[in-house]
Amino acid sequence: MSQTRCFVAVELSDEVRARLVEVHSSLVAQAPEWGGEKWVAPQNVHLTLKFLGSLSDDDVARVRAGLREALAGMPPFSAEVTGLAAVPRPSRASMVWARLGDPDGRCAELAARVDSAAIACGLPAEARPFAPHITLVRARKPRALSHESLTSADTVVERQRLSMSVLSVTLFASTLTRTGPVYEIVESWALSGPPADAQE
Repeated sequence: MSQTRCFVAVELSDEVRARLVEVHSSLVAQAPEWGGEKWVAPQNVHLTLKFLGSLSDDDVARVRAGLREALAGMPPFSAEVTGLAAVPRPSRASMVWARLGDPDGRCAELAARVDSAAIACGLPAEARPFAPHITLVRARKPRALSHESLTSADTVVERQRLSMSVLSVTLFASTLTRTGPVYEIVESWALSGPPADAQE
């Protein structure tokens, strides 16, 4: 039986992707040693809600039905990039994230709905607390990223006031190739619940 690597994510607009490329350029200008690391291709940048792993065709069908039900009534919302984070720590970073602010807990709620749908389909629950972020780069080996480099890139983020609209959720299939992963949309669901202020 065929298996498909899948994950659930929020797609980004072309404008947000273009602005994140500026952040990439700023960071590499300050920390050129990071230029040769594994930067996520602009067309692949996204907000991951849950990685599902390799699924059979039957699993994919169950997940699609479960997500459709779990996302019903969830309203669209906005999130803002608040800065960068060197993960797990600047002195030995394996990734750099663009952090997303979630003051109203909307991102966390969305991720929880996705996780609940996956659990109902027999998939493992998320092991770590959800931290909304957009992965920009993965280091081939952990390396340091200076405070000055992060601060400079944060200045670019603050100047842009980079906000994104979360309007839909997408189930992606991922195929690994020598030149990087190729993503294919399996299905997308629009968030169409009432506005948040109408619920209060």
